[in-house]
Amino acid sequence: MSKLGNYIVKIRNRFEKQDAPIPRQTVNYAQAKNIGILFLVEKESEQDAINQLVSQLQKEGKQLKMLTFVDKITNNPYYFKYDAFTSKDISPLGKINAPDVAHFVNTRFDYLCCILAKPFPLFESIMQKSQAKCRVGAYFPNQEKNYELMISLNEENIHIETLIKEMMLFVRKLKAA
Repeated sequence: MSKLGNYIVKIRNRFEKQDAPIPRQTVNYAQAKNIGILFLVEKESEQDAINQLVSQLQKEGKQLKMLTFVDKITNNPYYFKYDAFTSKDISPLGKINAPDVAHFVNTRFDYLCCILAKPFPLFESIMQKSQAKCRVGAYFPNQEKNYELMISLNEENIHIETLIKEMMLFVRKLKAA
């Protein structure tokens, strides 16, 4: 996406209002059944970490739905099925027009894990609109409204493997009051 497109999406995210507040809550991880994974991997070396996470969650009996953004559709580097959207699905004003994204946003996940190494305005928009009960992701300044749990890694360049490890460490400890 172009720099202008990114800028427009950031402005939309900042000023877009929710029609109605979305109820958020913490779910005991052991009881969580439905998990969404929003991921953006820019390095081939990080693909294994996503594959391992999905495999691990499937072994735990979790129902998963994955979504990513890709510049172009290529061969599937993952061992699982996922939905994707591309630049063609984004209007000039930064609105995402993809049925898979709309379905993902409207799914009532117990947890929605956002896995990315740097801020990505399109994912911010998805996280804001998501119907997920508990949204989890890396800490980025001014992103607090998009998450119930943020992982601060004290690194300039976040490594996907480290983010996943820390994210799952904390999520597995969550218990509803």
